[in-house]
Amino acid sequence: MSEREYIVIELPKGPGYRIKALFRRLAMIVYTPFELMSELAHEPDLMGALVSLFLCILAITSSSTIFSSRVQIIYVNATSNKVIGVIGGGISKGRVISSLAMTSLITFVSWLMVTIIIYLISSFLKGVSTLRSVASAVGYTSFIRVLVEIIRIINITVATRESMVTIKVNIGKHTSMRYITSLISSAISSQTGWPYAILNDFLSYLLQVWMFALFTIIPYNTCGLSLKKSILVGAVAFVIALFIRWI
Repeated sequence: MSEREYIVIELPKGPGYRIKALFRRLAMIVYTPFELMSELAHEPDLMGALVSLFLCILAITSSSTIFSSRVQIIYVNATSNKVIGVIGGGISKGRVISSLAMTSLITFVSWLMVTIIIYLISSFLKGVSTLRSVASAVGYTSFIRVLVEIIRIINITVATRESMVTIKVNIGKHTSMRYITSLISSAISSQTGWPYAILNDFLSYLLQVWMFALFTIIPYNTCGLSLKKSILVGAVAFVIALFIRWI
């Protein structure tokens, strides 16, 4: 009985295949993240992750630029009642470049730190994966921020379609950034209507819950950890990401 030998030739994957795979995976992060993380465990895609990060940087910068063009914030010393500074009220090239640089730095540092944290803790807990797979998975999660920022752009554009909003913020010794953000949102809502604040707050909570869920799915599906261990890893990664964001 003769034995047959087969030669399998794998054709190189062209640009068309890679582009199609990229769009498919960007969609999967929204509606089938479990399948995407499992797929990236066996077929890492750093290029797709970098594209997702680039889109995230572009979306955040665009969102902050449009917000600054529609809202002017005047910071005043609560004690002396003197103007400390004015932000917004228009678009300047220097401000856009500064925002782009800062957003790029924060986004890439967050990506690297979250990747390292998930990989190291998962490896310590006997998870099986590669650093490349984890980096790919974490990179793709940034596309969620793209969708959120697009909705934010629509929200502020609709809310301020009639005129620019000017807000006066009194700054004291113990004034926190969270308080300032809440005050700005309330002030815009009082001038443009309540739907703005409700949608803005909803998007903030949605982004946090969504990112925590994705950071939990990565060690669960990409690294093969149990759900209990994955929640622990996801929580640590989520706290690190929030810390970097609020530095």
